[in-house]
Amino acid sequence: MMIGMRRPCLIFFRLPWRSKRLALQCALILPVTYAGLELLGLRAFLNVMDRLTSIAPKPSEYSPEEARRHTQLFSAVTERFPLPMKCLGRSLALCWLLRWHGADAAIHIGVRKGNRGLDAHAWVQIGDLVMNDSEDVTERYTRLSLSY
Repeated sequence: MMIGMRRPCLIFFRLPWRSKRLALQCALILPVTYAGLELLGLRAFLNVMDRLTSIAPKPSEYSPEEARRHTQLFSAVTERFPLPMKCLGRSLALCWLLRWHGADAAIHIGVRKGNRGLDAHAWVQIGDLVMNDSEDVTERYTRLSLSY
C-alpha cells in the first residue's frame, strides 16, 4: 500500500458503519458521474440520473443536518478522487447522492463576468440552503434556467 493512501484508509476504517456505507456510495457515484458526463453529455446524463433516483427507496425524514453531514463526507471523498472533476461533475454527483437519500436537491448553474469573459459555476441547493458552496454563491453568480 502506498504511504499516501495509508491515512485515508485508517480514517475510513475508523468510521461508523453508516458513514463507511455512505463513503462507498460516494466512491461509486463519482466515477459513474465522470464517465456519464464524458460519454453522454449533461442533458442525457441528467435524464439517467433522474431515472435512477426515482427508483431509490425514500426515507421517511431527511433533515438539513443529515444533508450537511452527507455533503461533508462527500467532500472528503471528492478531495481524494483521482479523476479531475470540475464543479459541474462534483455538483451532479452530490445532487445524485442527496436525492438517492431522499433530499429534494437541485443543481444550479450560474454565470458571471470574469477577467476572460464569462465564468460558469455549478452548485447544489436544497430549497434555499446551499450545500457545496458558500451562501453568497447565489449573489456572485446569475443563475441560468436548468430544468433539473
